[in-house]
Amino acid sequence: MTKQLVGQYLEPAGHTHGVYLVACFPPEQVEEGDKRSKVARHTTQTLIESLTAQARDIPAPFSVGVVVHKVALPG
Repeated sequence: MTKQLVGQYLEPAGHTHGVYLVACFPPEQVEEGDKRSKVARHTTQTLIESLTAQARDIPAPFSVGVVVHKVALPG
């Protein structure tokens, strides 16, 4: 979060606030090796808790909000 969102996007653009958005797919819709598989292994609640803790550790003056959105592929 710090390296990607803050380092690559917020800081270079001169912004101090951002949103870290994560799409959470049902485990049965994610194949092993798919980049979404890391997220699918977590419950939505543990994912929110983990990401919120990371966001709290971001140094001032930066502030990041966390949004986890449950999604499912059609079919």
